[in-house]
Amino acid sequence: MTVLATAGHVDHGKSTFVNFITGQETDRLKEEKTRGLTINLGYTYFEFKNKIISIVDVPGHVDYFKNTVAGFANVDGIIFCIDSVQGWSNQSEEHFQAISNLKITNIFFVLTKTDLLDTSIDRGFLEKKLNSNKLINYTIEEFSYKTSDLRMFQKKIVDFFKSDTLENPNSLWIDRSFTKDGIGKVVTGTASMAFDLNKIYLARTNKILEVKEIRNTENIVKNTTTTSRIAISLKKSIQDEIGRGDLLTNEIVFSGKYIFAITDKHASKFNKKGSNRLFIGTKNQIVEKLEVVNISEKNLIFMKLPNNLPILENQKILIQNLVSNDFMGGKIAFATNNNNLVKKFFKEIRKTESINLEKAFTLLPENLIENSRDYISIGNKYLSKDHLESIVEKINENIKTINSVGVNNYFYNEFFLEHNYLDELINKIDGFNVINNQLIIDKNIDVDLDVYQNIINQISDDLSVKYVDINKFDRQSVKKLFMSEYLYRVDKNIIIGKEHVSKLVDILKKLPDVFDVSEFKEESNLSRKFAIPYLEFLDKYLYTSKIDSSGKRKKLV
Repeated sequence: MTVLATAGHVDHGKSTFVNFITGQETDRLKEEKTRGLTINLGYTYFEFKNKIISIVDVPGHVDYFKNTVAGFANVDGIIFCIDSVQGWSNQSEEHFQAISNLKITNIFFVLTKTDLLDTSIDRGFLEKKLNSNKLINYTIEEFSYKTSDLRMFQKKIVDFFKSDTLENPNSLWIDRSFTKDGIGKVVTGTASMAFDLNKIYLARTNKILEVKEIRNTENIVKNTTTTSRIAISLKKSIQDEIGRGDLLTNEIVFSGKYIFAITDKHASKFNKKGSNRLFIGTKNQIVEKLEVVNISEKNLIFMKLPNNLPILENQKILIQNLVSNDFMGGKIAFATNNNNLVKKFFKEIRKTESINLEKAFTLLPENLIENSRDYISIGNKYLSKDHLESIVEKINENIKTINSVGVNNYFYNEFFLEHNYLDELINKIDGFNVINNQLIIDKNIDVDLDVYQNIINQISDDLSVKYVDINKFDRQSVKKLFMSEYLYRVDKNIIIGKEHVSKLVDILKKLPDVFDVSEFKEESNLSRKFAIPYLEFLDKYLYTSKIDSSGKRKKLV
């Protein structure tokens, strides 16, 4: 199947041409029939010599432009209608700019209403416009509803769109949702060539969709190898709010309100003043903040959105300035909710006109890396070897700080790493391990970390630790854990790990420089059974110093 969308100014004959080549009307709403214009998206198809061409008929009126762009999601190409009497008009240009910036390059131009012309058609303006854009693959055909040959036009369309060449990520953006008697909830959309029908996630919840059946035209389908229009019948357990703008995909995706995207160099001319709207798939949102920054041969777009948006890397986007009606297209790099990353990004762009991506982001998606650099892979992201060295240096300088705030928090705030990338990064660094959110340094003692983890699991995470009989573990392994200061003995019944020591230090930081036992008990929420032994332990390791017989102590940290 090949999926096409129409385009063109209102009343330039889009729906008429679609009716001609398919024999079906796409205007379904009563208002559409009354007013004679398309308001919502319409869907139909035709077959020619075992080839199916599916068509999304979009509105041409400026008031329904959001619906128009939704119809372009994941399509293979465009049938662009131009009234041969009126010529190129306002929405012709608006649709053309949207299509060009979305990098939809296969366009079948149809000059409509040729029977109303008294003179020959002037193609000069259109050909000059198209020839200046070398990326566009196009043809121009003349059409009259009265005299044109149906099979000839069907053949021309099939021949022009010979192959599905667009590379869209595995996605289906829902464009219609309805309930059908005897079937239940149904959603439809244009599935990309890479979309797998066997394991579908609703990106908004990252839960697998419960599907009854999937249809392509009138047929039940199990898989597809091309871009396809499909209808998915859902099981009753699916919530009713699923609808247009929801993303279906084959993987768990991240949702963020800060979006970074890549665009062409010429985007620096985009007028960002005033309100801007982001179009992505069949969804759109007003952009709260927009920046375009130079990065070598391309530009990087930063957007702050009012709401979290689930995204796929390399998803095509379109940004429209609602004041100047300028357009800018691009591809998603990644999304985040990390405020510290955003602060670092703006700190970098204040320093220079062209930012250092590695300093700004740490981990880079594939579409942002420089081929000339050495990188290592961390999950589906990349880290330069140079930057890894600077990370190791910073870790070595801040071990105590890292363990006081916790490894997850430190790496998220300092290196902008989501927790799911942390373990793999630490595994790339010799001499470090993470246990219970603490960074453990290998002091050249061959410690058994499995034994350590088993002991810690039995002790518990909080300071009200349980008694654990260490004699049931290998004696030499336990001895090395104490020697390397992985484990500490507080008294005969209390054994703790490094992470417990960090928690005790955190409690001390909240106390006054001189404090008594009751203040320590209140801050730590510990009974006397634990409070006194811990205070004696802190004295022993020079975190505190006992200053009188009443138990008052002075902080040494």
